[in-house]
Amino acid sequence: MSDKPNDMVPWEGLSKPLVKILEMVQAGCGAVWEKHGIVRRAQGEARAAMLKATSNLAISEVQARATDRFLAREVERQLNIESIARQAHEELPPHVRAEERPLPESDWIAAFFNYAQDIGDSQMQQLWAKLLAGEIVRPRSFSRRTLSVVRDLGAQEANEFAALCHWRVAFWDPHVTYLVRTSRENKRTPSSDLDNLASVGLIYVDRDEFFMDTLGVALFAVGDVAYKALWNGAPEEQVRRLPLGIAQLTRSGEELSKLIPHAEGDELAAPIRSYWESHKWLVKINPR
Repeated sequence: MSDKPNDMVPWEGLSKPLVKILEMVQAGCGAVWEKHGIVRRAQGEARAAMLKATSNLAISEVQARATDRFLAREVERQLNIESIARQAHEELPPHVRAEERPLPESDWIAAFFNYAQDIGDSQMQQLWAKLLAGEIVRPRSFSRRTLSVVRDLGAQEANEFAALCHWRVAFWDPHVTYLVRTSRENKRTPSSDLDNLASVGLIYVDRDEFFMDTLGVALFAVGDVAYKALWNGAPEEQVRRLPLGIAQLTRSGEELSKLIPHAEGDELAAPIRSYWESHKWLVKINPR
């Protein structure tokens, strides 16, 4: 049986960047991506354990159950890795699949597969596939800290975060993203959801609302559309504070939000414009 990468069934049809990454995983983690790698390695260890046990008369029932459990766990991990890799391939733009390009850092790759191998939920596998594809397209897009955060994220929390990020507004100076929502929208988000997302490290929460002190102008973007907020209150008012809602994305939240679509068109801008106008601010499109 050949051990060459091009003979490895799980790699058939995958993009060049993914094949290279999986070669690195194989080299660094034993035969993780060898043809039947996990099963063969597990079977070899199981046989070794059996021989040692039989030399002492007979294998015990406990050892047999442990061997079965080990095999089942490693086979499940192999299936998880293959599923995520296949989905990552589908997420890559066609031109990236055939390109020779810089790969993510080896430590990042090791951490990714160490976490991803235990992700069996189909929705969360899709998220991990998007992370891998995004890192291939643009290395250093997602930190290892963000991988750690996502590892502890459940499907429900991921859905809650996606719903919040639909309303995100990115400011340019300082560079920070707030989940700016009108009072009506804020009431739709239970406090427990916000607390939960804060506890896993995706957002900061301020019950009294975040504000930005400005000189009368603030530049921001919603997706690819640039806007500016202009002070419309009395000129003599010294405090010109722009209300920003009660949630701010952490660095990991910022990185993860790249995978979530923005509100489109005026879906976000219209309610935010109305909200800010009630606080003496005008919102206009800012041609770049």
